[in-house]
Amino acid sequence: MIRVRCFAKAAEIVGDKYFDFKGDSSTVDELKSHLLKAYPEFDSLDVIRIAVNEEYAEGDQLISVNDDVVIIPPVSGG
Repeated sequence: MIRVRCFAKAAEIVGDKYFDFKGDSSTVDELKSHLLKAYPEFDSLDVIRIAVNEEYAEGDQLISVNDDVVIIPPVSGG
């Protein structure tokens, strides 16, 4: 399982700051697809960014069990 950390609105949607994602290796696009199926509210967000090991990740990037994976929803502020 891949441990995924959620911030702000993402944590509200998931209902926790962490969740486990299937398998030992997946892509960022597969994770995003899972999020939209498991938590349809993610579709209401303009942008969902995924960071892997403290860097924004593109859709085809592989994520593995030992990676630090974070969902970063849009942030507003002044």
